[in-house]
Amino acid sequence: MDVPLKKTSSGKRPKKKRFQGNMYRKKSLSEKVSQKAYNRINAKIADISEALANASMKKAAAEEKNY
Repeated sequence: MDVPLKKTSSGKRPKKKRFQGNMYRKKSLSEKVSQKAYNRINAKIADISEALANASMKKAAAEEKNY
């Protein structure tokens, strides 16, 4: 069942809207980061990851001790 498009006041059918993917792209992804800032961010991620891994291992050891 095909539904016809509504006609505008001029009698013509409206043009189909096209999807514009670039409209939804985040602009911040294209910004460049200095090497110094990149290194600082990576160091923070590494420190936090290490702390999280250590805490997780301590928790697992404590749980194993209780069994």
